Amino acid sequence: VYYYRTATGVEVDFVLYGENQLYAIEIKHARMIHHDMLRGLRHFKEDYPMAICILLYLGDQTHYFDEAMMALPFVEGLQKLKTWLTTLGRGEPLRWDNPDF
Repeated sequence: VYYYRTATGVEVDFVLYGENQLYAIEIKHARMIHHDMLRGLRHFKEDYPMAICILLYLGDQTHYFDEAMMALPFVEGLQKLKTWLTTLGRGEPLRWDNPDF
């Protein structure tokens, strides 16, 4: 588990990577998602276009922003964390349309 920070201070809280997958995870203590909350993830995505970017927040809905950027309720994200970690070094990368995601 790593983090991401640029020289200009743009951050992502957690970066998980393995041979076949790269996740950037941002955690926000908020019930509503605002555009500026995605700033770090969008910047990370520019540098690492293969990454799946996930915002965990206190709301209760899943939001898809594009094919590899989404917001999940915090508890749901924690429940999926084991799956994400076990896919890092094996097989095909997980995609949104994979029922295991």
